[in-house]
Amino acid sequence: MNEPVLAARRKQNSDAILMLDALAAFSRRCARLDLAATYLGSRSEYARPKELRRPEAGARRSSRSRLALIALGMGVLAVDAACAQRNPGEGPGAGSTAAAASPAEGERVPAAKAPEEFLAQIAVSRAWVLETIVLELVPIRGGTFRMGSEQGHTDERPLTQVTLRDFALGKTEVTQAQWQAVMRSNPSRFRGSDLPVENVSWDMAMLFCRRLTERARAAGKLPAGFEFTLPTEAEWEYACRAGSTGDYAADPGAMAWYDANSDLQTHPVGTKQANAWGLHDMHGNVLEWCHDWFKDSLPGGRVTEPTGPAEGSFRIYRGGGWSGDAGNLRYSHRFKIAPDDLYDGLGFRLALRRVP
Repeated sequence: MNEPVLAARRKQNSDAILMLDALAAFSRRCARLDLAATYLGSRSEYARPKELRRPEAGARRSSRSRLALIALGMGVLAVDAACAQRNPGEGPGAGSTAAAASPAEGERVPAAKAPEEFLAQIAVSRAWVLETIVLELVPIRGGTFRMGSEQGHTDERPLTQVTLRDFALGKTEVTQAQWQAVMRSNPSRFRGSDLPVENVSWDMAMLFCRRLTERARAAGKLPAGFEFTLPTEAEWEYACRAGSTGDYAADPGAMAWYDANSDLQTHPVGTKQANAWGLHDMHGNVLEWCHDWFKDSLPGGRVTEPTGPAEGSFRIYRGGGWSGDAGNLRYSHRFKIAPDDLYDGLGFRLALRRVP
């Protein structure tokens, strides 16, 4: 890099440059993702994880297992983001932005992107793949959209203008292979490594997210301030719509497994048409947990980063499933259930975002 340019950038924006340097160095040390997860391949009946029954001290974790769960390219994220800031128009991320020459000495340097904007640099095509498990995340650029429907049920109103910041969402629903790699069990009724995991309660899904976050952090694969979790209801609908309006992102038959074409069973994830943002099975296959507590109406007006009520009796789930009709597939259709309930039509997908 041109030393005068580097000196000018450090002078203009020292904190951001130091952060980018740290992330780039961090990613170079992380040549592989090594999460302490064991694939037991269990076909036994589901047993509730210990963490959901009672805490036990001294629980031992296997140190011998090395299955990959995620392929979100955080190393690529840091390197590409750093390169994009220092040498615009060069490097792996240059294809999506206009090329720009390096500024001359003394020229004003644009401020570095906010940390959450690094999500837009996730290179899903350069996913980390360890052994046989891949978990791709799709970067979702934040924006403003109209949530709800005037033609839907009463709990889909009033229409609400929602503004969200950047986040990332699983390209597909979490599969049984991914679940087994983390949880060492398989609760699903329909068995298959590429099938979506189901028979999963909200509590179980959040336990999966916590375990994955802990292991990724322990392996040095998550920047500080990021976590795996469930998408909020607003994030889910925004991602499902992918900029479209109406009831569906496209023809339900092309995008969704539901009662008209599913043979009343789940199907391998990612086999139906993706929406405009590259997300599969947002409509159909299995319904998907959201993070929020349920409220019988939307907030209305204009809101930013809504997270739902502070407490409640039911959690939200969305998207329609293999046993539901086309009406259940609408993006604005809301479902509720107790957080400890589960059934064979309900699964989830991961979100990655900054910790509030």
